[in-house]
Amino acid sequence: MKNKKNLVIVIILAIVILIGLFIYSGRARTDVYLIDFKVSDDNKIMTLKVGVSNSSGYIRKMKRTSGSMNYYYTFYQTFGINSKIGSKDTFEIELDNNVNEIYFYTGRKGYKLVLVRNTATSEWEKINYSVDGTFKLNLLDKEDIIKVGINTYALNDNYFEYSNKYIIEKIYNIFDDLETEVVSKTYNPENPEEMYMIKFICDETKAICSDKLRVDTYVEVYRKNGKYYAEQRYNGIYEITLEDFNLIKSYIK
Repeated sequence: MKNKKNLVIVIILAIVILIGLFIYSGRARTDVYLIDFKVSDDNKIMTLKVGVSNSSGYIRKMKRTSGSMNYYYTFYQTFGINSKIGSKDTFEIELDNNVNEIYFYTGRKGYKLVLVRNTATSEWEKINYSVDGTFKLNLLDKEDIIKVGINTYALNDNYFEYSNKYIIEKIYNIFDDLETEVVSKTYNPENPEEMYMIKFICDETKAICSDKLRVDTYVEVYRKNGKYYAEQRYNGIYEITLEDFNLIKSYIK
């Protein structure tokens, strides 16, 4: 009789544990990233396609979790260990004309900006994070670059271009290993005191270059409040040294 009673207790405990694990498995995910998005022709609906960086688990729902004017979303994983039941990777949201930023929940670091409305065009722009969640500059491969251009934004003599491999490499090396967690939310840097735009140019007759001739590969270098920065729109804001800034200035005649 006693053994039977103990068996019942064990079974009840096992059921409680299983239920607890089942419920716990449906918790919020902190590794969701934006793969792609699409806005309807009337600009009222946005479709988000998302993924998870972890090798296991799936998403079952997305919930707006902040009362802010901008949109803050938390995603929840499916119930069960690595279960595909009820999983989704595409979600639709209604857009409000007053909304300019969309964020995803990332756990201890809070919410991460994933989409921002371009203040110049009113179009939505995807923030380009690297795999580890930081920013790295979107650059052409060094071996594909045939020229580097420097725009001074001056009215006259405002553009200088170099095809010398030594100069290209020296300027490229300023940006190659930069990394930051500071997001660029604007089309151009805000209130710079002195600024230059750098663009690396590849041979557009080559197939490898055809999909890389984009404005979002330009880097704007500027001075502000005694510090020096490199910024790529809707990417990141990176600190550089005074020496790097002066190196670029040295190629302005």
